[in-house]
Amino acid sequence: MFILLDRPTPEEFTRIYDHINELDDKIIGSELDTEAYVPNGPEHIVGELLLTDEPERWKHLWLASLGARLYSNRIDENHWAFNSPIYVGPIPVADKTRKIAVDGAFAEGRASYFRQFGVNYVGRANVDPQNIFVLDNKKGNPLHDPAKDASLEALYASLPDDWWQLCGFVSTANINKLEAFFEAVSNVIPIAFTTGAKAKIGFFGFDYVDGIAPNPDPNYGVRVRDAVNRLSYKLSLTPEQLEAYEQAEEDQKLEHERRTALARKRALGITE
Repeated sequence: MFILLDRPTPEEFTRIYDHINELDDKIIGSELDTEAYVPNGPEHIVGELLLTDEPERWKHLWLASLGARLYSNRIDENHWAFNSPIYVGPIPVADKTRKIAVDGAFAEGRASYFRQFGVNYVGRANVDPQNIFVLDNKKGNPLHDPAKDASLEALYASLPDDWWQLCGFVSTANINKLEAFFEAVSNVIPIAFTTGAKAKIGFFGFDYVDGIAPNPDPNYGVRVRDAVNRLSYKLSLTPEQLEAYEQAEEDQKLEHERRTALARKRALGITE
């Protein structure tokens, strides 16, 4: 288990640490050694995570893929971490301490399940993500760290506040592993972030969103979210409903083109 506490009192930390320590004979540490921690491995972690005022989205997505769970008495709906995929709620009172272990064990099992596919995944694991960005596989950055890639930094920053925690991020050089991963999370909508990712997803024949953007701008995340919502809606329609929807889309597109052409002619002083 991977339990994180934001500014706990000494009593709260000791109580939770002792409870987890009594569950089994695993080693329990308080240092956030995320390099060594493995879900369902030989160690539990009960540590402190001091929340910052500035969003640390990637860090929380990374911790989520390890099954980490965060408790804080300081977070309200206006705090950026309120939507974090690792945030559970306030630190439980003494007679509710067991809930931490139950939730932590479930999250650990789910994180271990995601690891078995052998892909480079960052994102929530206690429940399936709704959307997964497919990235290029880079040996020097398997965890998709934005500090090592300006395009990823722009990507994470552009995602809407109420949407980023629903997303996962994956890469692998092995297309068989990638296919098995997406088959296991079949209700997820893939988003191709690069041309290489688009080629891989297209090879599988999956429905996906084309989100190719070498240099994402601040509005990129909103555009992709809207595209995901449109695809999700289309996938929910019957064949007859889908045909009517696509015809309406085509009509709307043609009307937009007609109005744009007319506006250009008027700007040039051309009258019909």
